Amino acid sequence: MEKKGSKYSIYKWAFINKHTYLPVVVITGTQGGEMVINNTTISMDQYTRISFGNITEQTPDLDYLLGDASLPKGVVVLDHQPAIESFKVGEVAPAWRLPELYSGKLISSDSLAGKILILDFTSTWCFHCAEGSIVMKGLYQKYGKNEHLRFINIFSSDIDTRGKVEKYVGKHELEGLTLINASGSNKAYGVQGYPQFFIVGRDGRIAFFQRGFSANLDETIGKELENLLR
Repeated sequence: MEKKGSKYSIYKWAFINKHTYLPVVVITGTQGGEMVINNTTISMDQYTRISFGNITEQTPDLDYLLGDASLPKGVVVLDHQPAIESFKVGEVAPAWRLPELYSGKLISSDSLAGKILILDFTSTWCFHCAEGSIVMKGLYQKYGKNEHLRFINIFSSDIDTRGKVEKYVGKHELEGLTLINASGSNKAYGVQGYPQFFIVGRDGRIAFFQRGFSANLDETIGKELENLLR
């Protein structure tokens, strides 16, 4: 196995079939980057556990396919971004009180009561977080002027310092409210990998959540917002 990428760290455990000497299971915990297995480049997200059968040229982005019911032949998902959920759709969203990136002013969920909140738990070092940020920016440009909505970027990784977040926000031109030092919210929201998305309704209850990035994220969240705004 070969690992590629720059400025990332990756932790992986490979279980090898003792008869064929081929990888059976690869468990990774990454911060960006990608891997090459059997001459196939695979973008790996955090806390991904996959059983590899016959990896083919048609399986370059296994993490995108994890949410798809039609996985390629020979690829079986054992577990993806495992987390103990302390919430369910319809339950009251956990409260938070976090500093805003530039002013340092503490913003609370209570102060935004009655608004529809789009929460993006993200990080500065995650490849798919950057993709998620692009989607969030597009959604903000479409819905951001609606007075009933608030788009919120939440940086809850311990390694995301204020300086790193400021650089990330500038590079990706993030829109909406950006909150930092949010590691204390990870347990309440069941965040063990990035990105993770939530929509909290006007009633303060969780209306939607999704772990990880998906190619149809903009469409999925867009539909949820349209329903909530009716």
